Amino acid sequence: MDVDDGVSGVIITPEAVVLDLQTGGIVTRLVAGLIDMAARFVILLVTSLLLMAVQTDALMYALGFFVLLGYSPLLETMFGGRTFGKMAVHQRVVTVDGSPIRFRHAALRSMGGIVDFLVPPGGITGLLFVWGTARNQRIGDLLAGTLVVSDRPLEYASAAFWFTPPFGYEAWTDSLDTTALRTDDYTLARSFLLRVHQLTPSARYATAERISAGVAGRLNIVRPPTVHPETFLICVLARYQRVTLPSAAIPSQAWNRP
Repeated sequence: MDVDDGVSGVIITPEAVVLDLQTGGIVTRLVAGLIDMAARFVILLVTSLLLMAVQTDALMYALGFFVLLGYSPLLETMFGGRTFGKMAVHQRVVTVDGSPIRFRHAALRSMGGIVDFLVPPGGITGLLFVWGTARNQRIGDLLAGTLVVSDRPLEYASAAFWFTPPFGYEAWTDSLDTTALRTDDYTLARSFLLRVHQLTPSARYATAERISAGVAGRLNIVRPPTVHPETFLICVLARYQRVTLPSAAIPSQAWNRP
């Protein structure tokens, strides 16, 4: 999907870190919705054929209810805020503070979808809310406190600041395996590091602790107690940029810890 019809969505974390993320717009979300609708139909058809021998209306109704309301919460919880449709258009659901969603967020979005998609005329309510809200949120998003954001691969522009390991951490940085780092993890850590000067010392440390804990968990790395969480993030991003981004994207100026 090459259409990028979202808007720049400003996200403020609990520690007042401001993130700029591209939100999902009407066209891409409509395409994702149609793909998910087709997936629901296929799932319902296949399971119905398998259960035909049972000949129980109650079971069939229960199956239809589950596919209707359980499809999105289950997939979004399992696949980091993505359904099959969102995977196809490179989008994911996050909370309004940029954190990964949990099952309760996904469940609330699904319940809000009853109004978004099932209240006549079907789907118009959700589209109107996506079109009319500043961050492209439908009723389910407003109810759950979530956003749909772009999950596209990193562009060269993401390397506008080239992170370098602090002195003495070069060898440790080279030993890090960052292949499991996701785009949203990189974006969150990068946004924090570029805005640390806007935070109070206590908020700065608390944010570094929270983000570094998430990144360490993603990479299955234990951060040494002697490594400051902010230093850890710089080392991870420095290694990630050198492994993931092409050398042509290296700017003339490197970035170091402020």
